[in-house]
Amino acid sequence: MVAFDEAALTTLLTEQRYDEVAPQLDEDELKSATQEVLSGDWPVVIHILAHLYNGRLTNARFLWKRIPEQRKSQDAELAAALQLLQMMWNKDYQGVWQALALPAWRPQSQPLMEALGNRIRSHNLQLLMRSYTSISVPKVAAMLGISQAAVAEVVQREGWAMDPSSGLCQIKQPEVPDIQQVEPKQLEDLTKYLMHLEST
Repeated sequence: MVAFDEAALTTLLTEQRYDEVAPQLDEDELKSATQEVLSGDWPVVIHILAHLYNGRLTNARFLWKRIPEQRKSQDAELAAALQLLQMMWNKDYQGVWQALALPAWRPQSQPLMEALGNRIRSHNLQLLMRSYTSISVPKVAAMLGISQAAVAEVVQREGWAMDPSSGLCQIKQPEVPDIQQVEPKQLEDLTKYLMHLEST
């Protein structure tokens, strides 16, 4: 039985190369000579969190299905990872933040879990800016996993406005860069190049 490459995993986690963790563990699992590899000391929680970090929810679900039932029933941190996966799958962002705050997480999972939380928060902020022109303070707080009082900092940092009469955040839409203008000389060069290709 081939175990996971603990040294490689430690290096990736120490160097915060979290996007490389799931591919490394997937490869190690494939190299294993037995299907029972996930029943031993395999870092299943790190493996699931790494898939979630990469936005690969389907991969995380299939990994969960491969984990032996006995291990699932005995590991509180693994149960917390399942709850987080379910909340992300259902896009229940309030549930995501609650799952991330569970006390079951072990110290070795904390850095990756915090990085995942930051990535989700950043993604949700971009989602808010693309999808809304105005939104309530409680909704912003729920999406970003912050207190309603902390929403004021987001409003100020992002250049949004607060409408005192409605209590809504007026979201400043991200600037879309102008389409680059093509110079006539560039078009002429491109035309000559295409004519050359057609003649060969």
